[in-house]
Amino acid sequence: LFSDEWMKSPRGVARVQAAGLDGPLGAGWKMSLEDTLGALTLHTLFEDQLAVADAVAKGWDGDKVQLWTRAGDAVLAGVIAFASEEAASSAAKQLERLYREQWTKGAPIEEKDGALVAGGKDFFFAEAKGATMAFARGAAPAGSKALRDTLWKSEVQQAEAVKK
Repeated sequence: LFSDEWMKSPRGVARVQAAGLDGPLGAGWKMSLEDTLGALTLHTLFEDQLAVADAVAKGWDGDKVQLWTRAGDAVLAGVIAFASEEAASSAAKQLERLYREQWTKGAPIEEKDGALVAGGKDFFFAEAKGATMAFARGAAPAGSKALRDTLWKSEVQQAEAVKK
């Protein structure tokens, strides 16, 4: 996945502890899965634009995603640490591009409470702050701002340099 040039000075992986979302999601939501996406998954996600996919994957430092479910509805949310502000910003922009161009299948999109909402029920946001990005997509929660604010309470412990 990475070139020899990148391997000459490999980085460690940041530890990301995503904040629990049961509060902002409301009653009845349950975390069904918590996992790491990783650089390869991000590369695959953006492979329709190979140069972007390479840059985002190379900038990945660590992440944590959570899948929350309730009565047939789902919300996927997470926090991704990157090596630079540029990589985090690019990833957020590319996720929004995918949401607008591919995932909503032409449904009308409106902006509501700082998130994009397609078809009145499918919400999405991706936001970069510094070298970190938070995102969520799924069944529209009552307060996407509260969800976003909670995700930003996640803990990111920056990666230590790899010792040779």
